[in-house]
Amino acid sequence: MLIVPPEHRWAKRRGIALRELASEPMIGGEAGTGTATLLRQAFGEAAAKLPIRLTFGSTEGVKRAVLAGLGVSIVMESAVREELRAGRLAGLRIDARRIEKPLYVVRRADAPPDCAARRFAGFVAAPAKA
Repeated sequence: MLIVPPEHRWAKRRGIALRELASEPMIGGEAGTGTATLLRQAFGEAAAKLPIRLTFGSTEGVKRAVLAGLGVSIVMESAVREELRAGRLAGLRIDARRIEKPLYVVRRADAPPDCAARRFAGFVAAPAKA
């Protein structure tokens, strides 16, 4: 989803067209990240035309830059759920698309049922709560 500071002119909107982002300074993650790959797959060549002003190596850095008003960014919704609930950021859908990122958990098959690895795998596999 696109994230913007709560005082941004788009903050009250529910969605936005990808072409509208061409006029807004963007904050991105590093080029080889999974999110960048998903954006290229979802938006094709249009993703390469986004006006990236700054890049950060972490989602936390991206969120803080957006909060500081340095630009807007596209992040996974799960990474900003707390900020959205608290009203510290506003989130918009892009072209009414839902882009999903697969997560993989690797663990030993013979791990005891109560070990941390099995509990973590169950947590990751559980449906997200809004």
